[in-house]
Amino acid sequence: MRNPRVVNELTRMPRSFSKRCAKCRQRTMSIATISYDTVMNHDGRSYQVHIPNLSAPKCSNCGEISFDVVADIEIDEFFRAEAKLLTPRKIREEREKLGLTQRELAQDLDIAEETLSRWETGIQIQQRAFDKLLRGYFDDENVRAYYSRARTSTDDLRRPVVLT
Repeated sequence: MRNPRVVNELTRMPRSFSKRCAKCRQRTMSIATISYDTVMNHDGRSYQVHIPNLSAPKCSNCGEISFDVVADIEIDEFFRAEAKLLTPRKIREEREKLGLTQRELAQDLDIAEETLSRWETGIQIQQRAFDKLLRGYFDDENVRAYYSRARTSTDDLRRPVVLT
């Protein structure tokens, strides 16, 4: 289920975490591969997320698990797959494939450019309704034509779009 490109990026990232366990206070934290299950709530729904091989800091003394940035990214990736939401990488790739800037796509969808930036960097997870809007926009030129009218001319907003 893991995207090999994301995993490669994760393994190249420097792991920055405290070596001291927050629970037992011993300096026994090290990276371990664990099976991790959690329930994540998003957009009014609960998702059971199972990660069979999560790489995360774990205390060899008391077994306490800590989550660093790399583990958070991996958890987020699995959550998005379970919730069937576009990944930040996919959103950015689809926008770039259409030759649009963040500003242009944000204007077309009538959202803040900062919101789109947060979706593309993974800082914020888009709601399901916006995910569907993004998919429609990326997949269908008629949808793009409808939404891009606002960016091209306000006069065009008064005329109906003829969809083919």
